[in-house]
Amino acid sequence: NQSPIIILDLYDSFISVLNQPSTNNIKDELKPCCVGISSEFSCGSVDENNVKKYKVCDDPKSSFFWDLLHPTQAGWQAVYNKLQTTNALQQIRY
Repeated sequence: NQSPIIILDLYDSFISVLNQPSTNNIKDELKPCCVGISSEFSCGSVDENNVKKYKVCDDPKSSFFWDLLHPTQAGWQAVYNKLQTTNALQQIRY
């Protein structure tokens, strides 16, 4: 009994969402929600006294990226919604 190979085109789904951000209530699609307070710091950075050296946006649900690399939950949901329209995802579900 062989399992089928299913290819998910994540690239196309990401590009589709980023090209039409308002469809998913995403604003500033390339601006990360969590950033360092200066170029010396990144999301999650703290100093020697454990003081936060980053800031988080007011509405993560309107951001596609959490930090410079990782999508927010809203970003992944938008990609998943796009993937739902593909035949490949339908094959996984059934």
